[in-house]
Amino acid sequence: MKPNYYIDGILQDLQVWDWIITKDGRTVQIIHDDMIDLKAEDIARFATMDEILKEQHEDKENWGVHQSHCCKEHGCKYGDPYCPVINDEVIQDYKCEMCTMIEQDRERLNDSLTKLVKDILEDCKLSVDAIQAEDPDFIGYISDMIFKWHNRNE
Repeated sequence: MKPNYYIDGILQDLQVWDWIITKDGRTVQIIHDDMIDLKAEDIARFATMDEILKEQHEDKENWGVHQSHCCKEHGCKYGDPYCPVINDEVIQDYKCEMCTMIEQDRERLNDSLTKLVKDILEDCKLSVDAIQAEDPDFIGYISDMIFKWHNRNE
């Protein structure tokens, strides 16, 4: 039994921007209401979301939006399983919003840890300047060790 959007074997309620599958297997988007080269009797059915995504994926002009917004680590911003960034077909242009936030959080945490180590040394009546003069990497090392411990124990 045919779905109720067929009348006399022809797909009804077709609107501009709908995607359809033709009887010869093409995936086509309706881009205006008078497509001379597309006849009603040549339309087989509406396209599924998966068929639409595949068609859009094959058009490499659509890849730029993925390349500038999606992230290999945090996924496709558009939920596209065919995302060329996720599938290693293109390299993302920028860090995603999540990558940027994580990086900023790490920088803030590292700055806070460095300040904490300096405060602890000063509270112990140790000269931060003398320690840094003798071993410039000491405070950074202690901060890094705290940061690594924090990441392991989150």
